[in-house]
Amino acid sequence: MLDNIEILKFLASFSIITIFIYAIYYYVNKNSFRLTSKKEKDIKILDSHFFSKNRALFFIEVKERFFLLSMDEKGFSKLKEWEKGEK
Repeated sequence: MLDNIEILKFLASFSIITIFIYAIYYYVNKNSFRLTSKKEKDIKILDSHFFSKNRALFFIEVKERFFLLSMDEKGFSKLKEWEKGEK
């Protein structure tokens, strides 16, 4: 049977390891989020429509320009491009 000292040693080591793992998890999540979210987003997907597994249309904005892109088995292709002030 374990003594009280042995139980306290186990609980102390387990607590330290748990806190250490949580600190690493918190640090990784906080820094990876900061790397992706602090940048100004120049590319925005305004709308998307999937017709099947390999076919879709995307309406995106890149800075001051808009693009209508299609996606199929061969890849992406540009269908139309607009400036911000154009109709």
